[in-house]
Amino acid sequence: MKRIFVPISILVIVAVALIIARETRETVAFVSAVHPLLGQALLWVLLAIYAVCIIVPIVTFVRLPKALLPPPAENPAAQAVYVEELAKRLRKNKNLSNREVTPQTIDRALGELGQISRQRTIEASIAVFVSTAVSQSGRLDGLMVLITQCRLVWQIAHGETPDNIRNHPALKGIDIPRTGRAGNLGPLVTKTLVICGEAGFYTNEYGIRGAMLRAYDKATGDEKGSVYMPAPQSGSPMTYMLGGRQYIVVAIGGGNYSAELLAFRLPPGVV
Repeated sequence: MKRIFVPISILVIVAVALIIARETRETVAFVSAVHPLLGQALLWVLLAIYAVCIIVPIVTFVRLPKALLPPPAENPAAQAVYVEELAKRLRKNKNLSNREVTPQTIDRALGELGQISRQRTIEASIAVFVSTAVSQSGRLDGLMVLITQCRLVWQIAHGETPDNIRNHPALKGIDIPRTGRAGNLGPLVTKTLVICGEAGFYTNEYGIRGAMLRAYDKATGDEKGSVYMPAPQSGSPMTYMLGGRQYIVVAIGGGNYSAELLAFRLPPGVV
């Protein structure tokens, strides 16, 4: 996939650069017809803008911190360094009221960040609903939603914390909230819900390995329910109606678990 994606990306970048160069030349030529100095000034202004658009993302990317991964459990020295580095990064977070985060107060800092994210989710959701309620116009509603979408409406961590992180000796005694986990997943959106399974295995409180299928309120992101699956989701959920009830079908599989289709029936009145 990478061998195909990289050449295509390069071709797209070159094509965009050629289009910008052509449009810049024509614009500068048009302004130069009015006065040569104006054309020269416009050219330098455009070149400066292009340079900023190129340099700023590159510098931002280079300055991104490296991924902070838990060290092996057999290396206590590396574990101590890991916890201290995690506390150091939290101290730089401008959203924390108390920047004096220590390895002993990491769980408190993470809890505070969780409260802030939930509050901002609620505020953004209210902005969407109030703006559309006030306008009472289909065309204006679309514009209002588009403008509001420039801000994040809601964001949640999807997926249980992986076992290798939750059970890591360096994090023992720390209350780690749900971290989510990486995975290429397709959600299903119904009238009121966003439904999506998890991308990897985890071990629940009963010692059973599996994954969860979760349903979220599509307006607020609040979790409305979850059901256990013996393996992670491997394909986008599907839905159908039968006898006035809505059903959800999920493809699962992975590891040593063979591929299966699971069908769940939603409670009466839930769609």
